[in-house]
Amino acid sequence: MVCPSVIRISTIQSPEMKIKWHKDGRMEFSGIQGQFLAFMVEALKMPYKLVLDENKEWGRPMPDGNWTGMIGQVKRNEADIAINFISMSEERSSVVEFSNVYYTDYMTFAIKKLGAAPTSLAFVHPFDSRIWTFLLIVLLFMPLVFKLLSRTRDSYLQVLLQLLGSVLGQSMITYGNTLRCRIMLYTWWVYATFVSLCYSTVLLSILTIPSEISPVSNFKELSNAVLRNNYKCFVPKGSNTLDYLLKNNVKHLRLLGEKIVQHQWYFKDYPLTLSPEIDTDSALVNSKTLLQMVSGPEGWKNHFLSEDVLMPTKFGVPMTKGFCHKNKINTIVSRLNNAGLYKKFVNDETFKLWLVSPDKRRIVTFKGHSLSCRDLMGAFISLFIGLGLSFLVFLGEISFIKFRKVFGG
Repeated sequence: MVCPSVIRISTIQSPEMKIKWHKDGRMEFSGIQGQFLAFMVEALKMPYKLVLDENKEWGRPMPDGNWTGMIGQVKRNEADIAINFISMSEERSSVVEFSNVYYTDYMTFAIKKLGAAPTSLAFVHPFDSRIWTFLLIVLLFMPLVFKLLSRTRDSYLQVLLQLLGSVLGQSMITYGNTLRCRIMLYTWWVYATFVSLCYSTVLLSILTIPSEISPVSNFKELSNAVLRNNYKCFVPKGSNTLDYLLKNNVKHLRLLGEKIVQHQWYFKDYPLTLSPEIDTDSALVNSKTLLQMVSGPEGWKNHFLSEDVLMPTKFGVPMTKGFCHKNKINTIVSRLNNAGLYKKFVNDETFKLWLVSPDKRRIVTFKGHSLSCRDLMGAFISLFIGLGLSFLVFLGEISFIKFRKVFGG
């Protein structure tokens, strides 16, 4: 293979690869991949020519055997190398060669935070649905155990009310004085005290600092939301991520990929701080490193970052088969890794991103305040509903007694 004197570099413009042309012909690169490209061409010390892909795709196989995007340009020898977050895969490696890995990341998704949970329902938030179900089953089952072991003549309902009262901090009558009864009572008291303290502690923390409403938190929930609740999910067009979803053996991932293709949900070149594709009913699937710029557990970030990941993704520089400068590129990539420069590129661009968009930060203020009626509204409503039901039962008992006296002789 003849070694070219000018290296042709395929790329696409994106928020991570910004190219500015000056009147004198110079090109200025910015963004994470822009800085990486500038580093590569400076280290190669060779003339270069940019080859932009018109379709703005990373590269996917076509039915006729050709490839789209940057991978396609390298395969057809229209470019020598390609740079812009191109992940390595077995299928791509069959048509192009890859350099050493310069970064390893995971694909996940970000979705807009829903805000703080209303404190009016704080009394049901200390435990999740599974714990509430477990507590209810234990409460309904234990009166039978008490009646069986203590042989008390109290009704099931009386024992149930005694056990419920002990959980709420009330005193409880003893059932028998035998060893098995004492062990049973002591065990229940420890359990009731532990549950009561846990509930009180979590409730006070929720009232002090309201917790966030959880959006969809993993890919299974996201897939169900897309299929049933009119959610959207955006991915890079022609990316390895989409191929991974479409060819996955896991049903919910495959269905998610099919929905994306059906509706053509491919994200545009928006800066992450301005992207309309991350919303309360719209998720963006991308590199975790990129999404961490604008999403995460930090209160000032507007978006939730899922801990669920699709796959470990390795990024390299694709090049034509038998490219003569392969060893030189591998040497440059190895030096970049050893110096930790790529991480510096990420940190620099994260700082710049928020420097130009300070108004996109989420304003979160925590002020101490006394509990208000609004905070306890849910508890008061539950109380009034219970009192109303009790009053209706009371009226029913009176009516029933009068009915029996009149018609029962």
